[in-house]
Amino acid sequence: MYLFIHRIQENKINEKRLAFTLIELLVVIAVIGILSGLIVISMSGVTNKATIAKSQVFSNSLRSALMLNLVSEWGLDGNASDSWGNKNGTLSGTTTPFSDCIHNSCLSFNGSTYIYIPDDNIFDFGSSMTAMIWIKGQSSGAQRAFFGQYDMSLNKRSWMMRSNSNKLEVYLSDDGGVLLSHIKNYYTSSIVLDGLWHYIGLTWSSGDLKLYIDGKDSAVTKSVDSSITSLYNSDVNLTIGSILDNSLPVQYFIGLVDEARLYDVAIPSSQIKEQYYLGLNNLLINGSMSKKEYNEKIKEIAYE
Repeated sequence: MYLFIHRIQENKINEKRLAFTLIELLVVIAVIGILSGLIVISMSGVTNKATIAKSQVFSNSLRSALMLNLVSEWGLDGNASDSWGNKNGTLSGTTTPFSDCIHNSCLSFNGSTYIYIPDDNIFDFGSSMTAMIWIKGQSSGAQRAFFGQYDMSLNKRSWMMRSNSNKLEVYLSDDGGVLLSHIKNYYTSSIVLDGLWHYIGLTWSSGDLKLYIDGKDSAVTKSVDSSITSLYNSDVNLTIGSILDNSLPVQYFIGLVDEARLYDVAIPSSQIKEQYYLGLNNLLINGSMSKKEYNEKIKEIAYE
């Protein structure tokens, strides 16, 4: 009897040790990734202030190292697979895998292709969400859609990001578009289509909208309408590289797309900044960015 009880206790201890070890392993992986960014910075001759800012981001991001609020992540490494969850997308048309991207490879969209992901309850964000994506596109007079769940004609509009005069524009709706007064658009003064990589996105929390460009909270030219406090739960496909009009894709994007992410909370700016840092490091390492350009971008965000 004593031996039996002893074995049960021993098994419980081993289970606790195993669970603790798995959590430790995940955190260590996150720490190693972040520290790699610090190493690149320290070797690039950037100012002390930039290194200090990087360290502050490092400490803040540890709180969310396990990324528990990440819903889906499409790495776009030659496909539309969800590398975090199981919401795999489908490539419509011919997209070309491209190297020298943010992480591994990415996809090149030619203006007639896009990715669609079937609707799911996990995309019903309601009062809080974050959507982030890396894009690289040339200046265009046309509106180019990046990411969203938005059908312009079926009154099933929720949210979307696109370019307008080469700037980032975001649309939100709380009723699907039944009343035009319930569709609000907000845009930045910064250019995002200029032939360079940009990390863009939005965070939303009960009426508080923030637009991000390259790790920085970008000024919104229209104040957020407090009457919109939740987003419409649309049942149309989620899209990357287009939005929908009567269920057909329109406003196709032309350029490179990488690392699209969705969260069910408004993640902190420190986490967005950390993701931007790591993306810059990869561009420097794979030769897609010069050391001079890298240092300038690091200083830009460090002095924010």
